[in-house]
Amino acid sequence: MKKIDTIVHDIYDVFLKPHTVNEENLKEFGEAVVNIVRQKITEAGQKRTPHLRMSVLGKPNRLVW
Repeated sequence: MKKIDTIVHDIYDVFLKPHTVNEENLKEFGEAVVNIVRQKITEAGQKRTPHLRMSVLGKPNRLVW
């Protein structure tokens, strides 16, 4: 079970050890990135300064995770 106190170790495990990629999860992540970039580009020039951050991905379940 993953816990917040193991998050750094867990992240290193993902990127430093070979894993099988779940293509559906990868596709969903890519689509989320595309949608956020598209949204932020279209918001450019509005009153509020748009912010593109990884924390906006995964809405609403993992908003700031």
